[in-house]
Amino acid sequence: MNNKMSTKEQLLAVFLVFPLSFILSGLVIRYGWNNILTTLDGVPSITLAQAIGLDILVSYIIVSGGRKENDYDFGELLSKVIGTPIITFVLLWLVTLFL
Repeated sequence: MNNKMSTKEQLLAVFLVFPLSFILSGLVIRYGWNNILTTLDGVPSITLAQAIGLDILVSYIIVSGGRKENDYDFGELLSKVIGTPIITFVLLWLVTLFL
């Protein structure tokens, strides 16, 4: 089975899926930062733009596994982009219940 994305799927990934990924991840990072880290003294809240910048920086520093991005088919990429931030958000929300 060929897992390579077609040109149309690659364009959708670049112009729709990746920006969606940055925004969702930024929202999750901002939520976690503002609801968990700000409970410590002296840690200020961050904006969505700062959270997205932090996400891009951490993504650049930490390369995920040995799997290249073009090894994903479009459905798998879309589920990773949407599923990972949602699962992380739910876990952070559970943590905030105990603060």
